[in-house]
Amino acid sequence: MINASCPKVNNPEASIIINKINNQHNHRLCHSLIEFENSKKFINAMIEDVKFMTMYCKFGATVQMKFLEEKYPSHPIYLRDLYAVI
Repeated sequence: MINASCPKVNNPEASIIINKINNQHNHRLCHSLIEFENSKKFINAMIEDVKFMTMYCKFGATVQMKFLEEKYPSHPIYLRDLYAVI
């Protein structure tokens, strides 16, 4: 945990001040969660497909999801992430 601040008064360079650092964790750090997050990120080609389907085809999220699942079968696609890209 890091507690930081960026005072707006008497701080002309907008410096960030570290108030406290606690380097102890109440759980084990799990690298698999980070790897999972990275594996589900949309690649550039997928983003371009979504952009095209949204702007030119006016497809909704459900149709786009089905299209992406067929075109990129090895890539995990979650509706929440698709909505974020749209």
